[in-house]
Amino acid sequence: MKCLSYFILLAGSLLWTLPAGSAVLIVPEDYDTILDAFNAAEPHDTILVKPGIYSGDGNCDIWLFDKSVNILADGLPGQIVIDGGNSRGGFSFRNIPDNQMVVSGFTFKDCADALIGTINFFENSPVIFRNCMIINGRATSVDPPGEGGGIRIWKSSPVIEDCVIQSCSAMQGGGFNILDTSYPVVTRCLISDCTGAGIQISTHGAPVFEDCQIQFCTATELSFTAGVGCYWDSDAIFRRCLIANNSNPISSGGGIRVEDSAPVFTNCFIVENHALDFGGGLLCRDSAFPSFQYCTFSDNQADKRGDGVATILNSNPIFESSILWHPNGEEFYSENAGTVTVTYSDISITYPGTGNFSSDPLFAGNGDYHLTSTSPCIDKGFGMDIDHDYDSEHRCNTDNFDVGADEYYEPYDIYVELEMPKHTFVPGDECWLDAHCANSGPDRGNLLLYVALDVYGIFYFWPEWNAFGYEITSLTNGITDISILPVFTWPENTGEANGIFFYAILTNPFTTELFGTLSSWEMNWHP
Repeated sequence: MKCLSYFILLAGSLLWTLPAGSAVLIVPEDYDTILDAFNAAEPHDTILVKPGIYSGDGNCDIWLFDKSVNILADGLPGQIVIDGGNSRGGFSFRNIPDNQMVVSGFTFKDCADALIGTINFFENSPVIFRNCMIINGRATSVDPPGEGGGIRIWKSSPVIEDCVIQSCSAMQGGGFNILDTSYPVVTRCLISDCTGAGIQISTHGAPVFEDCQIQFCTATELSFTAGVGCYWDSDAIFRRCLIANNSNPISSGGGIRVEDSAPVFTNCFIVENHALDFGGGLLCRDSAFPSFQYCTFSDNQADKRGDGVATILNSNPIFESSILWHPNGEEFYSENAGTVTVTYSDISITYPGTGNFSSDPLFAGNGDYHLTSTSPCIDKGFGMDIDHDYDSEHRCNTDNFDVGADEYYEPYDIYVELEMPKHTFVPGDECWLDAHCANSGPDRGNLLLYVALDVYGIFYFWPEWNAFGYEITSLTNGITDISILPVFTWPENTGEANGIFFYAILTNPFTTELFGTLSSWEMNWHP
């Protein structure tokens, strides 16, 4: 194994690197608890937490503040668990300087508190929080209402990437509660099966959500909606998001509810949501002015009025180049000076507005709202300022894009192949590793490239190679070559090893779609 460690250190910096002068503190070898390690750390040190279940004092319900210290789970997903035992919260951050603190790779399970849930970003905490799972996080108080069963953000702007927030609950914001001049950026996150809304944004919150899925969430009396709620001058941005199968059995607004705010939705699917009263897909009230560009609304349901959209009390949602298709229900319902503005859109009813039409969009079907080759929505949109569709496929360079969240393309192939100069190396040989990514279709962004080194059943993931990881990749049409290991000369005194494998695969942001087959390359080395 010594020869393997030497290879890892030598071959293109396979081990992750630390800033000059920083230290590594290991839990539980060096310190019994995460909080002990944090208290002992200097700014920009790194805490590595080894696989195990961590609970009790010093691991749950801990406050991390006033310094930037990386806290990394040193293992594969699910191996490092913060278990609150249904009585303790998770991590709370306050006053974290310099936008450099990274927290990554943890599973937070059964973390609970009366007023705040699992992860809490208090004022001035621009933490990078990534690759974590939050399961059954709860803020249990009813009066006053608990906030943010999964994540609560107050006067802070963290970056949250590649996380799962599942089965979390609170009276306000079961998945996320974002409030009071907070500006987080949330990317490639799954928020599902949460009670108290998947996302609740209020009081001048202005987050950005990109490539997220908000689904199978339900409402409480104080969340007011099931999927996404924007209240009190909260101007959020949603790009390439799925808001689906959320159900409000209490009141109005199934998928989205907007009050006194003007969020912007682009390339989003809002489908199969339900509300007890009004606005299965969208409810707007009290001077709400959301805008929807290249979005698809379909198969939403309201038990009273407005299966697609309900707008009341001086509200006016604007739809551009979108699909609003509820042929078996009521597309729009308006009262008390509520209006709807629609242009260049496919609507299930005849509706005034430049470029509007009413034709079956010919979705793929069976819950798939992508377009088929004969869809009348192809080339009917207006405006060239949207680069990519929901799938991060490049919008066609024609006179008009396709209406709705999907830009239609004929089927095409994406795959990756690994290559080294040979399979067996001896001292003096040139060595490198490349990933050849092939794309026979349009320019495609937001792909995840996984490359793993398999050392007799122990896996190291590129690009940091210390635990689980991947690289976000964009592919143009043709072959894109990505250097995994830069060129180096195989050294002397590395011993002998056989049956070491590299593996690679490309996936979509949620790893629900694999492109091509798993590529592998076996390598060996001899004296």
